[in-house]
Amino acid sequence: MSNESGYFELDKRRMETSGINVNMPLHYRFLMWQLIDYLRENIENVPLDYLQIFTFGYRVEQDGSITEIIEHKQEEPAYKAVYEFPKADKGIKGKVYCIDDGGERGVCTMLWAEEY
Repeated sequence: MSNESGYFELDKRRMETSGINVNMPLHYRFLMWQLIDYLRENIENVPLDYLQIFTFGYRVEQDGSITEIIEHKQEEPAYKAVYEFPKADKGIKGKVYCIDDGGERGVCTMLWAEEY
């Protein structure tokens, strides 16, 4: 399936702020880009919005284990998916924006919501 919106195409440069580089584990950065790619390629009738939002949280289970919860959403058109993963140590909390500049520069940037 093609991405009718033109946002987050594979030929665009993907940048990350220093805040993301320092405070977001590499595997989560890869995961967010992969989830955007998955949405672009596999979810029919959902063109990508220029803004992809990831909310990270976790819960402590009754046995003391931790479950990481990642919510991926966009506003227009509405889309939301929630992923849960077992975690060996303390989870991450926070909100991350992935923004496509929509211009000829062809840049997509990942940043903490507080950095916007």
